[in-house]
Amino acid sequence: MEYADAAGRWLLYHQSFVEDGSLYYLISIADGLSGISWTFPKTGSGFQRIALEYLHKANQGSQYSSDIRFNYLRGQDNYFNNAIYEEGWVYRKQTIGTPFITKLRNSTGLPTTGALQSVNPDYIVNNRVKVLTISAQGRIGKVNLVSRISTGENLGNYRLDYPVPKRQLSLLQRVSFPIRQYTLSADFAYDGAGLCEKTLGTMLLLKRTF
Repeated sequence: MEYADAAGRWLLYHQSFVEDGSLYYLISIADGLSGISWTFPKTGSGFQRIALEYLHKANQGSQYSSDIRFNYLRGQDNYFNNAIYEEGWVYRKQTIGTPFITKLRNSTGLPTTGALQSVNPDYIVNNRVKVLTISAQGRIGKVNLVSRISTGENLGNYRLDYPVPKRQLSLLQRVSFPIRQYTLSADFAYDGAGLCEKTLGTMLLLKRTF
């Protein structure tokens, strides 16, 4: 749903996640990406856009698998894993569309004994997630700024539940500004200790417009 007036443009949306027949019966309707954003009409210094998004993939049609006698209970969807492709729905070892669903090799602090001991490191062990993201975009003079804060809870999956849910905090700050035909931008990122290791990262980009 979109609404626009002199004060700006509002966008309210929900994207459902389709994995198998559970969405047809609406038993996984709670899963998906919900968000609201506000785009400001002014083009000068100040805020240009603010967005709030909530990613929920913890339902997956419930804990009941589809092999029970009621075929409309198609639970345990096990998002992004696949019975044929060993690595699941990934590209270059990264999950397609979201960084919040992770493989065993990208998860830390999990037990090294028990069921996880024999799991392929490329198996997606974390697809039941609840993540809140706040994003803001603005400008100060010629300097463009983008800030993102994500915090969430990681529950593993129905086949390999984490003994204790893993919290995760991730931050991103992007700064960019034009220099004649060029645009110089720098990203500064931080992952707090939780599902991932505590990590700092940066990226520099120089782009020329012809």
